[in-house]
Amino acid sequence: MTKVIYREYGDYRYLAAKGHATGDDEKICAGISAIMYALAGFLTNEHGIHVNAIQLESGDAVIEAGDTERLKAAFDMALIGLMQLARKWPEYVEIDIQ
Repeated sequence: MTKVIYREYGDYRYLAAKGHATGDDEKICAGISAIMYALAGFLTNEHGIHVNAIQLESGDAVIEAGDTERLKAAFDMALIGLMQLARKWPEYVEIDIQ
């Protein structure tokens, strides 16, 4: 099971994916990784964004950043993608939004 944690505080966003979507279907973990890597790539290449953390390790991904409207849109896109995975495979992906 992968637990996705999303938090907003002020202009900052925090997104984490913890654990593995265990089972015989690795495409779920690959999908989660692709979304997290895409968000990290955007943050790395976008100017004017304050990045607090980018950690991309197997079973433990954390991204935290803030300061721009484009950043909010990028986090929204990533969260929606992760929510789509959780909707299709709820036994493998859990979303915690606060």
